[in-house]
Amino acid sequence: MEGIEEQKIMLYSPRQMETATFFGGPLCGIYMLSANYKRLEKLHYALNVILIGSIILILFMLGAFHPLSQKIPQAVYQAIPVSIVWGICKKYHISKEDIIEEQRYTFRSNWTVFFVLIIGLILVLILITLLGFFIYGVLGVP
Repeated sequence: MEGIEEQKIMLYSPRQMETATFFGGPLCGIYMLSANYKRLEKLHYALNVILIGSIILILFMLGAFHPLSQKIPQAVYQAIPVSIVWGICKKYHISKEDIIEEQRYTFRSNWTVFFVLIIGLILVLILITLLGFFIYGVLGVP
């Protein structure tokens, strides 16, 4: 069995997660954080990210319909989920330096991050559209 190499665990770096969250929304951050925790076999953390991230995603989408969100610059509005992802990565996630130093870890491709970003952006737009139809239907606004 000497010829069999140990397969490396592919992880998203904290910077990749922050960039995808900024451009693709909080759904990208939820997916990437939970995927990393599953690969690191920290299933409790992955479940917490999905649960808390879902609440943040709903609040983020509801905030898009609030009148105050029109007065806040879009970059500031997008920076809120990024700062949450940054805090989680800083406190609970493996750092970029640790990923580089550890032989069993390697980084995911930036193209993979780009595809996750595009898919996340499309899903968030669909969810916001559906939520908008639901809210306006309940409120009776034509």
